[in-house]
Amino acid sequence: MHSDFRELKTKYVRSVKDLEIATDLNKKYAKELAEKDDLNTELSKELVSQKTQISNSIEKIASLNRELDIKAN
Repeated sequence: MHSDFRELKTKYVRSVKDLEIATDLNKKYAKELAEKDDLNTELSKELVSQKTQISNSIEKIASLNRELDIKAN
């Protein structure tokens, strides 16, 4: 019976250690995920901004081309 108790206690201690490690890893990965999510949000905002600038530039080029065509005629 004493050996069974020691065996169970050893398994319990190991399980507690494993749980602590898993909890620490979970916190670490959750933090990394939040950082990546923030970076993704910033990059998405930058992408939208650049797409807007591209659209504005395309419109400006088209406008200048129309003016050139009018002046050429």
